[in-house]
Amino acid sequence: MGGPIAHRIAAAGFPLAVWSRGVHSLKELGEQPYVAGQFTSGVGNGCGIVAVCVFSDADVRDVVLGADGLLAAMSRDSVLVIHSTVSVALCWEIAVEGARRGVQRAGRARSVGPARGR
Repeated sequence: MGGPIAHRIAAAGFPLAVWSRGVHSLKELGEQPYVAGQFTSGVGNGCGIVAVCVFSDADVRDVVLGADGLLAAMSRDSVLVIHSTVSVALCWEIAVEGARRGVQRAGRARSVGPARGR
């Protein structure tokens, strides 16, 4: 799901750290340079901007707020961008927890589909 976004970030020359539940997203990166994190917290630690591309409220909650979640590892003043279609309530829950930890949450990104997203 996040493979095309990650590919464009790497192709633009930005350093990229990636965690994926499956190898299919990593394969979409092709020959682009990236560092693969073994856990979500490993990606959150040391990244100034973290983008999340998973499917549901439960997935976002697990990846962001879970025991090994991103927010627990992200630095103060880092930014969390959620590219998933999730509930407003979950966005507020993440915003409150992020603010408590000094992490900023960017507004939920709109899904524009493959053709318009290029």
